[in-house]
Amino acid sequence: MSLNIGVFLGSRSGNDKKILTLLKKFSRWFVTQNHTLIIGGTDSGLMEVLAKEVHSKVKVKAIYTEKYIDSSKDYNFYTELIIVDNSITKKKIFEKNSDLFIAFPGGVGTLDEIVDIINRNILREINKKLFLINDISYWKQFNELLDYFKLKHFTSSNYENHNLKTCNLEQLKKEIKRIDAKNKS
Repeated sequence: MSLNIGVFLGSRSGNDKKILTLLKKFSRWFVTQNHTLIIGGTDSGLMEVLAKEVHSKVKVKAIYTEKYIDSSKDYNFYTELIIVDNSITKKKIFEKNSDLFIAFPGGVGTLDEIVDIINRNILREINKKLFLINDISYWKQFNELLDYFKLKHFTSSNYENHNLKTCNLEQLKKEIKRIDAKNKS
């Protein structure tokens, strides 16, 4: 049984070429694992790069909000295209379809999605792991902000106890292998 892995990442490519290199390295590994990719669904930026890198070798489910569907485009780099009314519905379907989540660099949309997953894990509404890929220290300041919340007593959470793990790509591969083995037993 393969995993359904939700990946959060930018709808833009950013300006750091290391991110693109990291994403392509992840893509090469991902296609060897026989997991299904769940993606937020845009045909631009890092999302498009990831979908195009893996679509011919693994299942790719894309969840788009109808506002961003362009009928003149050919969406041929997804196995399944799910179209929803709004971003709230999109997040619910994304969450329901994913066994775990991985976050690469992104902007406000990516931040919104990961904060929602962290909060829902803390509230025990879900129990799903979220891995922040931090090879280039992209999530360093975000983690400092979470530590600041704790320092100021706005949370008592140890976020790792709530399924949040910041790691590099090699650590992620080991974690996914362990989760997959547990899932198959």
